[in-house]
Amino acid sequence: MGFLKQEHNPRRFDRCLELEAKAARVQEFGASIIPGLLQTEAYMRARFTEGEPGRSPGEIDDLVAARLGRQEILRRDCPPDFWWILGEGALRQAVGVRQ
Repeated sequence: MGFLKQEHNPRRFDRCLELEAKAARVQEFGASIIPGLLQTEAYMRARFTEGEPGRSPGEIDDLVAARLGRQEILRRDCPPDFWWILGEGALRQAVGVRQ
């Protein structure tokens, strides 16, 4: 468990996020998880809540807001070309608690 906590560092993705914001094309494969740019707010919240059990609700809100902000590239005047390949498991996997 200590190794996983030590390995988790959101800053490790900073360069990827910079490149994503400038990209002319985004290609992504999701075998078991929906890629961030395609996630709904509820899916994000469930993933962060399950994957980050020590986080406060406010911290989860911040993570969700940051990921939602990434989706702005989908709505800009000249969005990049997108190619997503999703495994059936990513579409069928239950995430979060049913309400």
